[in-house]
Amino acid sequence: MSGTPDFLGLPNLRTTNVVYGEETIEVEAETVEPVFHCCTIQRLGKWGDAGRRMINDTHHGGLPVLIKLRVRRAQCYECGTRGIREHFTFIQPKRHMTRRLADYIAKQTVLVGDTSSAAGRHVYVSASSARRITNAYIDRHIDRLERPTPRVLGIDEKYLGRVFRAVVGNIEERTVLNMLPDRDKSLEAFIRDLPEAEKVEVVCIDQYDPYRTMIKDLLPGRAIVTDHFHVVRKANDALDRIRRGMVSALKDEDKRTATRLRMSQKLFYCRSHDLKDEWRRSIMRWEQRFPILGKAYWAKERFYDMYLECSTPAEAEAYYKRWKRALDPDIADHFNNVANIQQRWLPHVFAYFEHPFTTAYVESLNRGLKALAAEGRRYSFETIRGKLLLAEKLEKKTFRDRNPGASATGDTTPLETFNWGIDIAAMNRMLETEEIHYQQTERGYRMVRERKGLSTVEPVWDEAA
Repeated sequence: MSGTPDFLGLPNLRTTNVVYGEETIEVEAETVEPVFHCCTIQRLGKWGDAGRRMINDTHHGGLPVLIKLRVRRAQCYECGTRGIREHFTFIQPKRHMTRRLADYIAKQTVLVGDTSSAAGRHVYVSASSARRITNAYIDRHIDRLERPTPRVLGIDEKYLGRVFRAVVGNIEERTVLNMLPDRDKSLEAFIRDLPEAEKVEVVCIDQYDPYRTMIKDLLPGRAIVTDHFHVVRKANDALDRIRRGMVSALKDEDKRTATRLRMSQKLFYCRSHDLKDEWRRSIMRWEQRFPILGKAYWAKERFYDMYLECSTPAEAEAYYKRWKRALDPDIADHFNNVANIQQRWLPHVFAYFEHPFTTAYVESLNRGLKALAAEGRRYSFETIRGKLLLAEKLEKKTFRDRNPGASATGDTTPLETFNWGIDIAAMNRMLETEEIHYQQTERGYRMVRERKGLSTVEPVWDEAA
């Protein structure tokens, strides 16, 4: 018959005394068989006490546990070193806590949704220590993720916590590979350590010079494509500057017209071929009243048409030059950013017509990030990153037979699994899913519909990490 289980239940540890306090439980404990590490040989001389070490542990009965651990020390027979302290496998390295407590803090933050400081406060651990534990835990598990290097690499950024964060994606699979703390040093390290970097053929970026320089240095010879959404947006911005300027000029003369023009922003953003008859008539009325506004609208439309009418970089370059020459002098200054794309970027702008890829799908990631921000207003970037990248239910996977044509009656070989990254479409579908539950009120029960958020997605934790 087995004996009574130990109070702590930790390997090679026995409890010698337990003191229940009002706020904590103090446990005195010692190892059953002391373990010492020196000279890789476990032949040590006589040992003695070195005092007590205070170790935080997980809750027991709703109270935090403080372990007063007896620590022994010994002398090595091999090299004569004295004062060698015991080695404890259950203690978190560089922390005064058990490994299971560190795991609890990290999981409480990422899985349950607490902030690091709240999770630490529950177990009498400082906010800074809890935050460092959570960040290290998330980094460790993300580093263990193995995802194939894509043929078409996409690089974009998101503004989180007042810092631009780089988002790296697989454009062909429409997945997110990683979200990095910044868009400079962290991104450079990620690209430098990219496994099988020779697989990358195309890199899609926006017009941010450090991206271009980084790719040329670390991935030389790859086609660099400027995301065309960032290019055409400049034409919309030029049109909008003209419209806003006219709104400001009309405020004192005709407030009613100024208000209508201010409310027409989306109308002028519409493509001409998407306009309904009523909208088209509205555009014509504005054009008749303010000819410069009409000139700006059609200049914007002709610039957009470059991406519909051209199929090669040479055609696009010739079209762009014709468009520049045709700009009306009245609006040329406003379209300066579009008409004078820097020479070093022109080859990458026109490269789109040979490699028509875009990072626009990453824009929908904003929805998931906003959902996370709404679920936990004080979430740190590291928590959001861990919650997103470790969500197994959002992982896009494909399977391939390692031995095609093998007999079905023979020994079966497991299919090779490819984890392509976080599927943004799956994330959006999850955000649209509703959960129905009933809430009791004074008059009975009422049905409540709640949209599922990313906090309901359990991260994958490698327990061996």
